[in-house]
Amino acid sequence: MKKWIGAFFLGLTLAVAAADGSLTVFCNSVPVKLTAVLRNGVAYYPVEPVINAFGADMYWNPTVRSLRVDRKNIEIEPVFIGEEIYLPLETIAEALGASATWNPGQGEVVLNRTKKLNAPNNIPMVSFQGSHIPEDATGGGHTKSNLQPPPTVPVRPAPGVADPVAGQRVAAELNREKEGSGDIYTPRIARNAAFQVTVTNLEVVDSIRGHHQPRNGHRFIVVYVSQKNVTMQPVLNPGNFFVQDQQGNDFEPMAEFSNFMGVVLKPYGINFGYFVYELPTQSVPVRLVLVTTNQSPVQVNL
Repeated sequence: MKKWIGAFFLGLTLAVAAADGSLTVFCNSVPVKLTAVLRNGVAYYPVEPVINAFGADMYWNPTVRSLRVDRKNIEIEPVFIGEEIYLPLETIAEALGASATWNPGQGEVVLNRTKKLNAPNNIPMVSFQGSHIPEDATGGGHTKSNLQPPPTVPVRPAPGVADPVAGQRVAAELNREKEGSGDIYTPRIARNAAFQVTVTNLEVVDSIRGHHQPRNGHRFIVVYVSQKNVTMQPVLNPGNFFVQDQQGNDFEPMAEFSNFMGVVLKPYGINFGYFVYELPTQSVPVRLVLVTTNQSPVQVNL
């Protein structure tokens, strides 16, 4: 029955496209004017105006040529015109879980969708608007946005456990790095239900940008980090990163020198950069702690 309805709907949309190449689609009463293109006798319509009208999302992975609409994998090959992506209208409607009603006298299609989106999905992520088709997060990279994370009071990490043995090990690694022995830092990884955090390098430096010196009795520690959203939900606030030393003291990053920017992480998106910390010379960083508002801390042993 479903296939018959789809074929009937497709034939009607073809008839409209043959008349003037355009179609008015009402998306929960929001009118959207679409112009069709034909491929092997099938009418394809631009996807983005429809999903924007419903407040849904779309991800394209160019590496494996995979398309998802509202988190559903699309099985057929889309059509591209420039950077705009096209699909048969019934395919779009099915992916959105929308019912379709054809008004032959008016040359209109009415799509109704009763599914309620979770609050994060209603966020108009800036990079998804316009004709640009964003690369799927599984292809790497992160989404910069004009949206700012909601203001929060930085949550302090739980008091660290004194670990002089780890401090000695990390100190030895930092000394080798400082002496230029050529040893390669082995990445460290930890995760919770929302994020995977990887520390890719750790080093001590005498100055930042050539002329910023640490205070007397202190040194700069640079921690290179990547943070991955391992959920299907976009994340507005990536949390706060602290370093804890071998005595359990915690230190905040120096925002003016760090380049790890707080960005909106799309599903499976990755953000990366480095943090600069100023520690007393007797302090050795033994763990990086990510603290978020509604998840357990992520602790990466350095």
